[in-house]
Amino acid sequence: INAAMLGGTRREKPAAYREASPLTRVDADSAPFLIIHGVRDEVVPVEHSRRLVAALRGVDVEVTYGEYPRAYHLTTRDWRFSGPWALAFLGLHLRPEQ
Repeated sequence: INAAMLGGTRREKPAAYREASPLTRVDADSAPFLIIHGVRDEVVPVEHSRRLVAALRGVDVEVTYGEYPRAYHLTTRDWRFSGPWALAFLGLHLRPEQ
C-alpha cells in the first residue's frame, strides 16, 4: 500500500517516505495528540506509535497514549473501544463549557 501511494519502496523513494511521516511534522507547536495502538497490530508496528509519542513528548507536546497488548489493527476502530478515549480527550481539549 505504501509503495503504491508513495511511488516506490522506502529504499527507492526515501524522501517520499520521510515527507509522509508524521514524525517530520512534530514541533513544539503541534496540537495535543490522542494515540491508541494495539500491540498485535499486523498492519502498523506499535513501534511507530512509540516513536511518535517519544518525539511529541520530546518537544513537550501533550500526548494521551493507550497501548493494548491484545488489540489488533482494527480493534481500535470499534467505537466501543476507542469512543471513551476520544470523548474524554475531546472533552479535555475542546472545553465546551468555556
